[in-house]
Amino acid sequence: ELTQMPLIKPLQFATFVILSLLGSTTPVLSHANEVLSLNSLKNHLNANAYLYVLEDRKHALTIDDVHKMPNTLPFTKNNGDVVNLGFSDSSWWFRLSTDTSIKSTINTTNPNNGKYLLEIETPFLNHLNVYVYESGTLLYKRETGLMHPFESRGYEHPHYVFPLHLPRNKKVDIYFNTWGRNSITVPVKIWNPEAFANNYAVSQSVFGVYYGIMLAMLLFNLFIVFSIRDKSYIFYSLYIVGLLLLHAALTGFGHQHLWRNNLWIADKAVTVI
Repeated sequence: ELTQMPLIKPLQFATFVILSLLGSTTPVLSHANEVLSLNSLKNHLNANAYLYVLEDRKHALTIDDVHKMPNTLPFTKNNGDVVNLGFSDSSWWFRLSTDTSIKSTINTTNPNNGKYLLEIETPFLNHLNVYVYESGTLLYKRETGLMHPFESRGYEHPHYVFPLHLPRNKKVDIYFNTWGRNSITVPVKIWNPEAFANNYAVSQSVFGVYYGIMLAMLLFNLFIVFSIRDKSYIFYSLYIVGLLLLHAALTGFGHQHLWRNNLWIADKAVTVI
């Protein structure tokens, strides 16, 4: 037993040194910037797993601070699920790195011509600024949000959708910054424009059927009110109107079609209804 001690201690020491080195390299590996390849894009790609998130509690950072030294700032990689930060007084920055290199014949035979759509699948961000950079050059900028007129959107859609024309065979960094009193939820997708248009047409048809049925019920109840003078049907009618307005507010259709430039209603609609 005494002769084995000198052997055990060096082995224990070596194991400790190796584990310490591995532990010290783990943070470096976790901050490595993963890149979303757009080569495999057919319909859409979920970008949530490639997002890096940075909290700015003092609202002190600018886009120049963020894009010029992203590796020195404490960005945290998202775990793959939709980013849901809840209610927060902070300003939040997001970074998404994409690669537009063509590595197969899929996109060469059916090219997007470098055109993509970035969708942030929510209507409830009070303030949202989007910036697109390639090798330090600003390619695209948009300032929008629920507290801006609807015309500030980059695309006619209840969600935040931004048309991107990205150069081929390049690494492109997308930054967006959001803040406000609403809950901050940020589901991100990159779309093929044609697939997005088809998907939007289907959803519009479904909502059209829903609104049509609800309006038919509303007209029927109003007919009963005026024909037999039963006041109870007035409350049924008001209930249907409330459901229609609530659905319009929750889906963003209300801001798009009913109160496009009334920022007070856009901000208070869900709470009031």
